[in-house]
Amino acid sequence: MADLGVEPAKEPTVFIDPIWAPVNGEPGLVSVTSLISSSSGLWALAGGNVYHSTTSGVTWRKIDASAIPSSILCLASDSLGTIVAGVLAPSAMWKYEQDEGTWKQINTGLEYRSVTHVVAASTTILFAGTPGWGVFRSTDGGVSWSPASTGLPTGDITILHQTAGGRLFAGTPSSGLYTSADSGSTWSLAETGAGNHEISAISTNPAGTVFLGTAAGLFCSSDGGSSWIQTFPFSAGTEFRALFSPRSGLLYAGTNRGVLRSHDNGRTWEDMSQGLVGIGVHTILALPDRRLLAGTLQGLFYTRLPMEP
Repeated sequence: MADLGVEPAKEPTVFIDPIWAPVNGEPGLVSVTSLISSSSGLWALAGGNVYHSTTSGVTWRKIDASAIPSSILCLASDSLGTIVAGVLAPSAMWKYEQDEGTWKQINTGLEYRSVTHVVAASTTILFAGTPGWGVFRSTDGGVSWSPASTGLPTGDITILHQTAGGRLFAGTPSSGLYTSADSGSTWSLAETGAGNHEISAISTNPAGTVFLGTAAGLFCSSDGGSSWIQTFPFSAGTEFRALFSPRSGLLYAGTNRGVLRSHDNGRTWEDMSQGLVGIGVHTILALPDRRLLAGTLQGLFYTRLPMEP
């Protein structure tokens, strides 16, 4: 791996432009904890409700989920834009049938479990992270599920992520990060250098670089997770909650202190939170038209990014 270098933790440089503004969409679009982009549009999880936008986030529509008896905890989309939702026990997992506007339960093998993280690896292969029961896998689009936790420690799954190359990562509360190169059949501990600190955020850019946000700082791997370096040490008071890297070198971080931006894979940061109400940011998403969306407890906000040099 190329040496990216490690610099002492510094306070982010103040970046006074751009200015954030609220998205004037559905009134209930508050407590936004997840944003995903799919071929069927943008989707948001806000206050336990699901919202859909076909206007690149300008307007939003609340999706009726009254058929789901438990709170929705996470969302994912496959390559065809099919939405799946992990929910609180005992309901486990549901799929949204967009043509009919209805939800279908898909939890055979997952009964009486909560699903806190879900990855749609393809139109047929799904992974579910659960509290206390590890990872489950479906190879038939969610019709049936089976355990896929060999090598994982017993306990909660706090992060579940798949790179474009197919490598899986699973975070644990106190045992570090685990990785699987065989579609979840076996797992091994990833030597990230973060020790047993909980992984709070993970992202992969199109070049395959993986970023980890932890209580020990920011870590980076340019070889798919085989080796890691620390690019930004722990900074007191900063908690990484979301990471998004749309291209090599460029990295956005949603933190408890707002939104930060880095042009050097996370070694140095600019504070771009000017005008952002409700500083704590839980999810971020960059759109093709240079808008950046940030989900906060106070609602959904956007800013227009300047042209990159």
